[in-house]
Amino acid sequence: MSKSARCVVGLLVVAILVAAGIGLLNRGVYGWTIFALLPMLIGALASWIARPATGAKAAKLGALTVLVAACALLVLGLEGLLCFALALPLATPMGVLGSWLVYRAR
Repeated sequence: MSKSARCVVGLLVVAILVAAGIGLLNRGVYGWTIFALLPMLIGALASWIARPATGAKAAKLGALTVLVAACALLVLGLEGLLCFALALPLATPMGVLGSWLVYRAR
């Protein structure tokens, strides 16, 4: 699959993940979905689109992707600063794991 096709598919998946995440946040359903599943999927998606050259670059990409997603929730007012500070140490390793797993799988 070409890089442009991966980007289009990636954008569609990101839109679905954002909609699902906002829906879960509005319903108050946190748990494993927000802190484990979504960060892992976001990191995996970033690694699938960008195709990092090394495992370390994949890990950095996963961490950066989760940080950007968390900052988006903060900026949009969907989460507060305290929730951001408490969730980031839980979500970041999951994004790193998802990104690294996709790197290892390809």
